[in-house]
Order: sequence, then structure tokens, then C-alpha cells
Amino acid sequence: MKNFKNTKEVSALRFTHFTNKAYAIYNSLGKHIQIAVLLFVYTLLAMPYEVEAQNDTIITDRKIELNEVLVSAQRTPVTYSQAARVVTVITKEQIQGASVQSIDDLLRFAPNVDLRQRGKFGVQADVSIRGGNFDEVLILLNGINITDPQSGHHNLNLPVDIESVERIEIIEGPASRVLGPNAFSGAINFITAEGKDSYANAHVMVAEHNTQKESGSVKISTEKYTHFLTIGHQQSDGYIHNTDFNRTNLFYHGKAQLKENSLEFQLGYTSKDFGSNAFYSPKYADQYEETRTVLSSVKFSTTGKIHTSTSAYWRHNNDHYLLIREKPAVYENFHATDVAGLSFNSSFTSPIGKTAIGIDYRFETVLSNRLGTDLLNKVAIKGQTDKFYTKYDDRNLVSLFAEQNYTAGKFMASAGVMANVQTGISGINWSPGIEAAYLISDELRAVASVNTSMRMPTFTDLYYVGATNIGNIDLKPEYATNFEGGFKYGLRSLSANITAFRRLGRDMIDWTKVAVADKWQPQNLTTVNTSGVSLTTQWTPVKYDNVPWLSTIALSYTYMQQDKPAQEIISKYSLDYLKHKFNGIVEL
Repeated sequence: MKNFKNTKEVSALRFTHFTNKAYAIYNSLGKHIQIAVLLFVYTLLAMPYEVEAQNDTIITDRKIELNEVLVSAQRTPVTYSQAARVVTVITKEQIQGASVQSIDDLLRFAPNVDLRQRGKFGVQADVSIRGGNFDEVLILLNGINITDPQSGHHNLNLPVDIESVERIEIIEGPASRVLGPNAFSGAINFITAEGKDSYANAHVMVAEHNTQKESGSVKISTEKYTHFLTIGHQQSDGYIHNTDFNRTNLFYHGKAQLKENSLEFQLGYTSKDFGSNAFYSPKYADQYEETRTVLSSVKFSTTGKIHTSTSAYWRHNNDHYLLIREKPAVYENFHATDVAGLSFNSSFTSPIGKTAIGIDYRFETVLSNRLGTDLLNKVAIKGQTDKFYTKYDDRNLVSLFAEQNYTAGKFMASAGVMANVQTGISGINWSPGIEAAYLISDELRAVASVNTSMRMPTFTDLYYVGATNIGNIDLKPEYATNFEGGFKYGLRSLSANITAFRRLGRDMIDWTKVAVADKWQPQNLTTVNTSGVSLTTQWTPVKYDNVPWLSTIALSYTYMQQDKPAQEIISKYSLDYLKHKFNGIVEL
């Protein structure tokens, strides 16, 4: 059961919510039945130029004016229409209308996003943007960095269900100078508990193979306070051998408006137990894994002549992996990672535009029986008998940010730099960048940018030794220089944009081997270059063109090409990408 507000808008003609129906089996079978296209997300190449009498949004008569939505495309949040970057926003209405049961399923339909699922209902998935790999995307929850330092396989260990997400922002392309290291090819920000409405809802689904899903949420909103609480559970016996799972989520998000200041707090927990049939190697059909994730954060913001934002956060993740489910003695991993961070950001306006400066500190640790250097004193593993953590590592990351935004007539520019220092790596890593936009006419805009990005090796990259893998303690960070340009056209009911991008990667981290029988080991490849072009167009005739039965026709297409120097090695990830991706929708 879901709550929907009354609306006079024309609804889409499509199947929605494969729940409590005979065809719910398709979710448990791991198959995808596509009726036309199940989801369309709005992509905008926008310029931060304000026109009083013009609505700068792709859809001018939808439920949400997208130009009023704040996005994190710059160091200081800007409205959707003011972002001089490619930003995809998936709204609450689109989430509710999509025929999917998890956030993973939803992301599959976002332009320039490649989602590789290993199990249904968010059991585990790897997400990449613009041809990057799953370790090169930064994940945020309400603006807080929850990226996992052990492995990108755990980045989507989110404590919320799809029904609890209000909006998703996807920054396509590098975001290191804005969000810090590891926003190498893009970033995804999941937003909850927005708006002033109060509600309570529940969702129940039952299907074959003892597949069940139950979730519920309550939001209480007053003039000064907002409380949001959600709980969810999913389970299944699996559609084939060793694909069973059991997952539980619990999440609270609270906000308090204190005159000109605000205080925000969130606390989340998620647990996953799942049979991982051939998840990491096709040789083993009886792999099994358990993960437990706890996170919390607090954020205090002030307004006035100088805007400030101070946040502190902590995330803990436990990972227990068995190569053979019923035979732990054959091969077993225990990992526990902790991440703690502090962030301060301030901004002010002057005759030369808006200036932002800030500092981020992040401390990452791992306790493991595989990852790290040997401990002098082993540590007992909670809940296990005679099993111990024997290895440990930690690192400190400090990032300084500065950004300047300037507008003059039809021209706008945003320039900034990140300086990053990390223990164990000598020197300062710099990530500068600049974006610019120009209003050619009332309908046509041009945008261009040059940005640099970087990613630190994960603890798995550095240390992991397994049945088919071996780490590399000598790995260095990977870097890229990114070029992007495009045009956006918008006139009443018709909008279109085209974007071309080029990423020049150096010291790229990839798992490689020389012979088929060898183990995979990560290396810093010399270069991996990515080129692409993305086109989107949308016609919304329901208001302006007197076609009352047709709400939207929208198409998007992305083409990418990657290349690297000829080498006599076998590559696992660097050239594994979507060359073509097409999305489309007809909404009546």
C-alpha cells in the first residue's frame, strides 16, 4: 500500500509495482520484463543564468519545478538550473511510478549509469558512471560520504529502501574538486525526508520461492522539526541454487530549524545475509556472505552574510565471506572497516561573486584476517569462537577546498581546486577544475568544463589475497583529466541537449594477469582514455501543443569508447563498460 496525493496530472500508461500479483514471480526470478521503458530521468545541461520571466526547467508543468531543487554540483549547493554540470535528478514521482523493487533496479535506467546486479532487492550491486568502475563512484546519503574503503562492492549498503528515498542526484563526470577523492567518474547522492508534508505508508510484496518484502515509514513534519523513520525487510529462498537472502533496514533522519540555523541528524542500520552463487568467481557456486552496516551523522548549518556547514559522521561495516558455504575451513574472510570524518564549509558573496572554502578530514581503518599488516596482538572476532582479526591498517585523508563563482551578463564561470594529503603518500595531490556557460540565445546555451579527478586504492586493492586474487601494496592513486562540452536547447514543450566528453586517465588501477592460470593482481596501468557523447530530447505537448492525451515522449542515448596502450596482459575491469545505452519513454 502506498500513499499518493490527489492530482489532476495525466498518469503514465505502464505496469507499476510488480507486487501482490501473479507476475510478481519475475522479480524473484531475477528477470526483467520491460513494457516500453519503465523509467525516464531528466538530464540537464544548465547554465547558472537567471531570467526573471523564464522558467528554466525541462518540464515546466510537472509536479516539481526542477529548477528549484538544490543539487550538489558545486561546493556550495545550487539550484538545478544553475548547475553548469551534467546532473540527473530522479524525483519522488518518478520513483513511485517506476516498476522496480529496489534502488539498484532504479539506477539501471539512469543515463550514463551502469548497474551490475548480483542479486535482487539490493542484495549486492556495483555501480559505475561514464565507463568508470565500481570503485570510482562516490556515494552519499543526504550529502554525507558513506563510500566504503574496503571495496566498492559495499558502497550500496544503504539503510533505506526505495520507498523511503525522496530524490536521487547523479553527478555525471568527475567531482573530486567538489566532493573529494574517489569521486573519480561521478557521484550519487540519495536524499530522504524532504518537504513539509507528514505521512505514513506501508508496502507489502509476496512472490514465489518464499520471496517477501515488507517496509513502512512515518514522517512527522512541523514548522520547526521533521522526523522520519523507516524500517524494511526482504527475504527469499532464491530462484536457483544458493541465491537465498535475508535483508533488514532501519533508518532515522531528523531535522530542526533553529531560527537562522539548522541541525540535522541521521542514524541507519542494514544487515544482509545472502547466498552468493558465483558472485566473485564462476568457479564457486556455494559462496556466501554476511554484511552489517551502521552509520550516523550530525550536521549544523548557519546562515547570514557568511554561510557555514559543519558535519561529523561515522560508518562501520562488517563483512563475513565464505568461499564454500558449508565448509568455512576451506576459505573464510572477516573484515571490519570504520570511517570517521569531519567537514567544514563556508561561503560568502562579494562583488566578484560567490566564494566557498572548506576542509574535510577522513580517517579510515580496517581490521581483517586478510587485509592490512600483521597485528602484534590479534583481536577476537565478536560472535565467533576461536577466530581472530590478525591484520590492520589505517589512513588519514585531509582535503582543502576553494571555489569561486562569477557571473557577468550571459556568461558564468565556476573555478575551484582541491588539495589532498594522505598518510603513506608523499606530496600534495591537486584536483583543479573550471566550468563555464554562455547563453547564446533565449533557447540555446553552451557549457564547457575541464576538471581533474583522483582515486585512492581500496584496502582490497592493496592487500587482498584469495583463491583467484592477490593485492598490491605498491599501488599509487589513479588520476584523470576530463574535458566536457555541450549545448542545451529549450523552448516551451521541447528540450534537447548534447554532451561530448573525454577522460584521459593515467596510473589507472586495474586487476590484471599475464596468463589465464595466473591470479588477478591490481596494477597502475599507464593510461586508459574514455570518449563519449550523450544525447537527450524530450517533448511535453500536454500544455503547449494541445495534445491532451500525450504527456511526454523522451529519448536518451549514450555512446562510449575506451582505449589503452597495447599490452600483453589480461584486463578485468578497465575495458568492461557499456558502449551503447538507450533509454526512452512514452507517457500518456
